[in-house]
Amino acid sequence: MKQSIENIWKEGFADKDSLTAPELHDLYNQQTQSIVDKMQRMFDVNLKMIVGGAAIFLLVSFVLGFPLFGFYASALLIMLVVVGREEAKKLEQADKNVSSYEYLKTFDAWLKGVIARYTRLYTFFYPALFVGVMFSMRASEAAQRLIDGVMTKFPDITLVMGTPLSVWVGSAVLTVLITLWAPALYRWDMYFIYGRVIKKLEKLLADMEELRKGE
Repeated sequence: MKQSIENIWKEGFADKDSLTAPELHDLYNQQTQSIVDKMQRMFDVNLKMIVGGAAIFLLVSFVLGFPLFGFYASALLIMLVVVGREEAKKLEQADKNVSSYEYLKTFDAWLKGVIARYTRLYTFFYPALFVGVMFSMRASEAAQRLIDGVMTKFPDITLVMGTPLSVWVGSAVLTVLITLWAPALYRWDMYFIYGRVIKKLEKLLADMEELRKGE
């Protein structure tokens, strides 16, 4: 990807008619290069951190004695990485022989598409992870001892599959709430990581569009 980006700066940004002054043209080229390169580096590092986190989590799950949940959670994390790699390939297929403004518009559209796709994905990811945590906790000996203690004090409590009905209801309510909050949670997390770069991208696009209007 690095080589293709370099080709953009050397070849694709040769359309100097899109800007009124060579100095501004060069400045916008440099800013575009900086923003795109930084976003791609951050995106790649983030995916690598998820892979590393999945591997560490799987190892810890074996040590602590809940390997099934480890496999489950790691699979969810790897799913995020697979989607990220797919989106990165889409950007690689973008036309490189265009002006800096046109490529930046393409990059902005790609980024918005990535955000939209991950927003939908995290609407599944967060509740799925929560459900996995709850089932893993329920399968633990500590949870069974807790339920046994509750049954001793409240022998008439309603059980469903050996678990108090209230626990099922509470878990269901929390799952629904997490599903509803998932898009907001993801966007907060995404803007926390990429927010400053996204703002620079938006400002650069706005400046270039304003300049083009004045031509």
